[in-house]
Formats: sequence, C-alpha cells, structure tokens
Amino acid sequence: MKLTFHVPFAGRVHLFLVRDWHAILLRAWSMRLMYLAFAFQVFEGLLPYIDEGSFGIPHGLFTFLTMTILIGAAWARVTPQPQTLAPPEKTDAN
Repeated sequence: MKLTFHVPFAGRVHLFLVRDWHAILLRAWSMRLMYLAFAFQVFEGLLPYIDEGSFGIPHGLFTFLTMTILIGAAWARVTPQPQTLAPPEKTDAN
C-alpha cells in the first residue's frame, strides 16, 4: 500500500506499508511494548479518579515505567524479529 503526503519544505513524501502490516501490529515486540506504555499512561491518568490516594503509588512512577518501556520498544524496533513475519503455526484442533 502506498501513502502519499505533501510536507511543507519537503515536497511529496511516499510511504510504503509492508504487505503483512496487520501481523506486525499484533506480533512485533516493539508494538506490544508501545501498547503496554499506552496502557500505563491511561492508568496513570485514571488513577486519581479511582482512588484519591492513588493506592500509595508514588507520583511519576508510571511515567518512569512508560519511558523505560518506550526505550525498550525503540530497541526492539531496530533489532531483528524474524518470528514477527513468520506465518502462524497451524494446529490441528482435533
């Protein structure tokens, strides 16, 4: 799939998605870590509404965890993940 954008001062930019982009969104470790970071940020935002004392969790802990997870996601993005593009194993349900 080809996506074309017009970027000021750069002209047209073409982005090409890989064929199995949906499989990458589900299986790549970089994406899994980004989903986890998103969940931590949502939980940190909702925590004051659930409990005023935030269950004793120090302020900024989820921010630190999110930053750590995003560093791991960036690392996972640049390391080879051959199992990400491998077709799922078919199992006999019988």
